Amino acid sequence: MQYLIRLDRLKVIEPAARQPGPPARQPPFQLAPGWAGAEVHSPESCCSEFFASAFAGTLEEFFFHGGYGWTDEALTQIKRALRAASRECAEIIERDRTSTQPKNGAAFVLALRPLELQRLRSIRPASPAPPGPK
Repeated sequence: MQYLIRLDRLKVIEPAARQPGPPARQPPFQLAPGWAGAEVHSPESCCSEFFASAFAGTLEEFFFHGGYGWTDEALTQIKRALRAASRECAEIIERDRTSTQPKNGAAFVLALRPLELQRLRSIRPASPAPPGPK
């Protein structure tokens, strides 16, 4: 449901209530005008396509931060910062809709996951020894 809400906010789909015609024959959501012929894919297939090639173009950007020793508090703060960045990006996209400049297709991904990557296991610092009796 969250994906449908996001697609609605980005004006990719429209709820049936906004569309003309008898409501009994309409699907709950349809592609918004301007997206005719577009297919809405699962997040997994979109991410697969998104990461299929290197980020080498002049308008492309990729940041990756991973490591060990992040507390739950730090992860919560990062999650909050990513949500704020997502809202700001959505506002930029919304303001850009009125621009008369040529438009490009684009996508951005903000993600956070507690994860131990296979390639980083070899450099993981040893866990400190538990305190012993005094």
